[in-house]
Amino acid sequence: SLAMTKELTFKFEDAILNGTGAGQALGVLNSGALIQVPKQTGQAAGTIVSTNLTDMWRRCWAPSRRTAVWIMHPDAEAQCIGLTVPVGVGGSTIPLYVATTDPDNQPYNLILGRPVICMEQTQIPGTPGDIILADFSRVAVASKETRADVSMEVQFLTNEDAFRVVMRVDSQPLDAYPITPYTGTDKVSPFLALAAR
Repeated sequence: SLAMTKELTFKFEDAILNGTGAGQALGVLNSGALIQVPKQTGQAAGTIVSTNLTDMWRRCWAPSRRTAVWIMHPDAEAQCIGLTVPVGVGGSTIPLYVATTDPDNQPYNLILGRPVICMEQTQIPGTPGDIILADFSRVAVASKETRADVSMEVQFLTNEDAFRVVMRVDSQPLDAYPITPYTGTDKVSPFLALAAR
């Protein structure tokens, strides 16, 4: 039962991130609202630099900054540890990535004050979707009752039980396009990914 629950959760989370919208959920990476923030000029393939994260934060729609989370591949998170931004002209820096000091009450590490959540369903470093900044309160989810059945007859000759779970669920971002801000020239969005590098 626990294994089935974990697998259903895995599949649903994958659909919310990567779903194509064709006979399945429309994931944030395939949404028309997604902004792919470009890499820095001369940035090496597969790398993550501080400016990538600050550029993603800059393009995050202001109301979404209260609820957005960083979703990333574990190898991408490893590259974020130790990233800093300069402060002033004296050579001082502040960390972008802050490890939790109280895992029991605050289980997530933080980037720019927002939680970092590692997921297997993300892409490998260097691929769009290895780092996502998303406000999942801007995703609509609809579901029907989940049904689970068990049969002892299907595998009677081998002394096995057969299980079937039917879960009907759909989701899609509420926003169809990036948002044009009241002031400024760059469009913003609740859904951002770092472009290929």
